[in-house]
Amino acid sequence: MPSMRQMQFSTCFVTQRHSGSSWQTQRRLHQTPGKHVCQDRVFCQNGGGNEEIYWAVRAIAAGVKTSFIRIAKNPTYSGSLWWPKGSPLRGHRDPQLTNQRALAFLRICVGILFLIFGEYKVFGTQFTLHGGFEFWINKFLVDGAYPFMAPILRGIVLPHARLMAFLVAYGELAIGIALTLGAWVKRASAFGLLYMLTLLVSSNYPGAGAPVWQYFGASLDHSVLGICFLVFLMGESDAVWAVGGREE
Repeated sequence: MPSMRQMQFSTCFVTQRHSGSSWQTQRRLHQTPGKHVCQDRVFCQNGGGNEEIYWAVRAIAAGVKTSFIRIAKNPTYSGSLWWPKGSPLRGHRDPQLTNQRALAFLRICVGILFLIFGEYKVFGTQFTLHGGFEFWINKFLVDGAYPFMAPILRGIVLPHARLMAFLVAYGELAIGIALTLGAWVKRASAFGLLYMLTLLVSSNYPGAGAPVWQYFGASLDHSVLGICFLVFLMGESDAVWAVGGREE
């Protein structure tokens, strides 16, 4: 029988997967030379070599197996494979917050797009003062305007081309700023939806004899952005990543 000097104490750190207080527990175990009483340890301070690696791999495999059993029994189980419930290292994902961020990301992307198209109209003079707006309206009248929209373009828009050009330029820039910053998003989205519908009926007419699907295909330039504005009106795209917005 070994003497007291031959007896050693070792500290084992055992990773236990259980819901409760601490996710890592520490135990003092009594062991004799050449024999390991700690059968489920991950690391022992007085040990080493291949045996320690063996027990480490065994402990990790047991934890992974337990996690897969939990997931199989409960498909809605959201626990991490490595960190149990209560661990400070475990990440928490809120589905509602994830959806809000996705919607906010779409809002910002559309806002940046309008900033790009609005800034060159506002800070340049080609579109507003040198015939750029009139060029596009005449182009729409030749091959893009719906029949009911052509008289409006000829009788109202073209006679007031300069005023309309400035309204379009500063309107696009204002929509871009509002969506990017997340300020007055619903108001900007309402004007944006109206603007997209106006452009759709002014420039996306496929022709009288075109099949139905071509009406949808020809409208993709503006209908997709119109749907985005409709989504911004229906949802809360300014819940996060917005001026005055706050992540809950």
